[in-house]
Amino acid sequence: MYFDDLCDAYDLKTTAPEHSLVEFICELLDTGMHAEATTYTWKLGLQKHFDLAKMTLPLIAVDKINMIEQYLGSDRELQEQFVMLVDKWAAPGTAYTQIIGRLFSDGVKLSETNNKFNAKQMFKLGTRMIEMYDLPIKKFPFIFEQRSVNCVLYLLRKRYNEDAISVENVIELLEAVVCNRPSLQRILVVQLVRRGNMEMAAFWADKCCVEQQYLPPSLQVFMATRLKRISILQLVLSERTPERRCFYQLSLPPNKVLFVDDQQGLNRCRKALAKVKAACACVCVCV
Repeated sequence: MYFDDLCDAYDLKTTAPEHSLVEFICELLDTGMHAEATTYTWKLGLQKHFDLAKMTLPLIAVDKINMIEQYLGSDRELQEQFVMLVDKWAAPGTAYTQIIGRLFSDGVKLSETNNKFNAKQMFKLGTRMIEMYDLPIKKFPFIFEQRSVNCVLYLLRKRYNEDAISVENVIELLEAVVCNRPSLQRILVVQLVRRGNMEMAAFWADKCCVEQQYLPPSLQVFMATRLKRISILQLVLSERTPERRCFYQLSLPPNKVLFVDDQQGLNRCRKALAKVKAACACVCVCV
């Protein structure tokens, strides 16, 4: 409150030398007064002079997200830059121990029971910011990918755990999610194998043309066995085809084919077939 009064009294935003204000905020950062430095920075409109990660990381550590929102304000570019940072921190391979160590050296006191520096918390923060600022999620690759994975898992749970979605509907919904996204297609196949649904896993592997090197070994064996069964069946059918053709192509003169459409005609046909000679050369068709 006092700072606002000083800003108004001395009109700091327009009269004070900008470099002097920046030096003042740097002194606050050096003495570990991150919250105050952040507040004064956005009130004076000096965000462009400071590293975004350095200004926001300490606030994430002490769970003061509301101050980050004030710092970002309505600046669309700044909002996107912050979510890009969060997207990077949420990705696998992030050295959280190094980040925490750097914060400790800067005098930031972290909560031992509420550690905000892990992939799950970063993903939740990034998702919340994307929705709050209505940002295009595809600009943030890891969050976009992870959210799609969560969608796949949700649909599988609804179908196979809760039986809340029909097979036809879940196929249609999954197709919309994994279309033209090989990494998601591989995840879908693996998840189906883990659930023991080998038929459906093989269906998606074939449908999405998942390369064999990405298929679980158990599914590779299943698909090879299934392909062998199909090949044997096709061979058997091909061997039986000539006999079937011969049977159906049996040549009969028209006068030996009798069409019947009532009970009396059927009785006449029965009598005709009872005769040995007629049975060998007469076909009755009921219409």
